[in-house]
Amino acid sequence: MPDVNSIFAKKSLDVKSYRIEKLLKRFKRTNFDDPLYNKNWYIHNTDLESMEIEEAWEMGYTGKGITVTVVDDGLDFNHKDLKENYSPESSYNFNENKLDPTPRDDGNNLHGTQCAGIIAMKPNNELCGVGVAYDSRIGGIKLLDGFINDKTESDAFGYMQNITDIYCNSYGPEDFGTVYERPNVLSQASLEKGAREGRQGKGNIYIFASGNGGRIEEEKGDDSCGMDGYAQNVYSFAIAAIDSNYEVPVYAEQCGAVLVSTYSNRQYIGNKGPAVTTEPFDDKCSKSFAGTSLSAPIFAGIVALVLESNSNLTWRDIKHIVVRTSEMKHIIEASDEGDWTRNKAGLYHSPYFGFGLAKAKKMIETALKWVNVETMKICTANYPSIEKPLIIWANEIGVIETNFTGCHGKSFEVNFIETVQLSITGSSQYRGNLTIDLISPSGTQSQLMFGRKFDNNTLINNWKLNTLAFWGESAKGTWKLLLHSAGCQSMISNFFFTVYGTKENVYQNNILLTTNNAYSYKTRQLK
Repeated sequence: MPDVNSIFAKKSLDVKSYRIEKLLKRFKRTNFDDPLYNKNWYIHNTDLESMEIEEAWEMGYTGKGITVTVVDDGLDFNHKDLKENYSPESSYNFNENKLDPTPRDDGNNLHGTQCAGIIAMKPNNELCGVGVAYDSRIGGIKLLDGFINDKTESDAFGYMQNITDIYCNSYGPEDFGTVYERPNVLSQASLEKGAREGRQGKGNIYIFASGNGGRIEEEKGDDSCGMDGYAQNVYSFAIAAIDSNYEVPVYAEQCGAVLVSTYSNRQYIGNKGPAVTTEPFDDKCSKSFAGTSLSAPIFAGIVALVLESNSNLTWRDIKHIVVRTSEMKHIIEASDEGDWTRNKAGLYHSPYFGFGLAKAKKMIETALKWVNVETMKICTANYPSIEKPLIIWANEIGVIETNFTGCHGKSFEVNFIETVQLSITGSSQYRGNLTIDLISPSGTQSQLMFGRKFDNNTLINNWKLNTLAFWGESAKGTWKLLLHSAGCQSMISNFFFTVYGTKENVYQNNILLTTNNAYSYKTRQLK
């Protein structure tokens, strides 16, 4: 051992006392006794890019004080892995109009309890696994066990908006690749009210799975979340899946509104397959939960960890933090899949993966320093009905150009983009053959409408198409709309254009924060 006195003497230090420190070792508090915890590979797999969930736990964040409500087919709140975290205040049965959200025991209503387990399974009870936010409060809204209407769905989205922080929705329209569906008037109003007024004005976080309709089978599939007005809603968070090879799962849907991805299985069986979670009745454990229905509650749990670290974050703060911290470098380097685009703000976006893989620890580190963004500005350019409908002949490209001022000089002026929305009315001889791309004034191109092999419908009635691919760019200048109709004739009779964003640069106040998303990558040609 070196002579400590001589060391201090050489450095001319005035040392009054010293002691020899013993080297110690500390252990992570993730050695749970839950028998199937090691099967939840998306949390602790060492050979994958981590979503940093365990790292967030080690920082002391477990979702305490945050309420997540699962809107689904019911919740078995008596399950031993969920009972301690159950939130009766945020739970309701809208199918039977009573407080008890327990699912019917018919073998078909497992889904809601499975979603809840991913979020809030308690650790160290020798049962099933461990939830992402295992100290969060978990509620259940029973909605999907029967037919619903706009009023019922509106009531579900609006139920206890000042108690629930996060609504987790792993459902949507049928994934057959033939329908256009969106929240009706009342449901849309509830989503908007929740975002503006919920959580005492900070805004509820409405999470939706992006859908499992990408796989083609038996005259259905090839779907796009661009036709799902829930997932691609301005006021929701569309969550996609990425498999353990950093590739697109076979069931994945694509759209410009995808915000972020979490891990899930590639197929319904195979590779690092389905997850372990709770299953209703008799304290069962499920080993087969998969798809974007798994991805959405994983992200809901991550957001609960982040909100515990900073409960003053608004719903849009969460989106901005996701954009700046998501990991895409490993995904791009590992796989040719994803259709990544780099915009002029330096951000990468994929219609399959959004801005990349969610990173819990980095989100928390950013949240702890974050300055709230300004109120969202909304600028709409209304255009009169096209005097002569624009005809897109078979296999040709129709082009519409429009100059957009960003409502310059108005109180709602938009200089920095978050979401761009195109509302369009028209028809097609075969709707699934019509594709629409949008090019920003900065030259970034984003596909808004994707082809769907089985969609032989004709009408397009004021359909709203959203994209996040222009996030951070300037809204002002000439926008180009490209319409391609493969093998058939289509027609556009009207459209209008809305940009959501901010007047000021959000990152001036958050300039010290780092970003995972923007980086220099030159070995593969990107759009």
